[in-house]
Amino acid sequence: YWNGSHFQPTSLKALGLHIQLGHGVGESCVNPVATPGDDFVIINCNSIHQVVLNCCGCTSTTKETIQLLHARLYPATVQAPKTAATFNVLEFFHILTFDSEASAFKFYQTLSCCTDNTGTLNIPVCSFMLCNIKYTNREFSGPL
Repeated sequence: YWNGSHFQPTSLKALGLHIQLGHGVGESCVNPVATPGDDFVIINCNSIHQVVLNCCGCTSTTKETIQLLHARLYPATVQAPKTAATFNVLEFFHILTFDSEASAFKFYQTLSCCTDNTGTLNIPVCSFMLCNIKYTNREFSGPL
């Protein structure tokens, strides 16, 4: 954001972005359920984002992981996920591993540099998640 004299790095969370799952775009939920600790990390092609994510807590709702998948976010775990990767970054990583044989760790390091190349921000360590997804994808060998 612009602080009056220069751009200052900030997160989408600090800017007040709340992502609501389980409802259409622009619709609010009468019973939102925040993720534990109010911290959620989304890995995307352009960077790693810290956001506030609310799941739908309505009586007719689906599980948190299903809500994430409907939003095209692949959760790192099936129980109480705090991290997810967009389907776009998974597809990009999938193609990249075939063409360049880049490791999940190196790919994550590249995304970390895209997020903050100065090393001054605290970027969450989630490289294990991409390794997990890589091996899960090998098991099912279908498109992401």
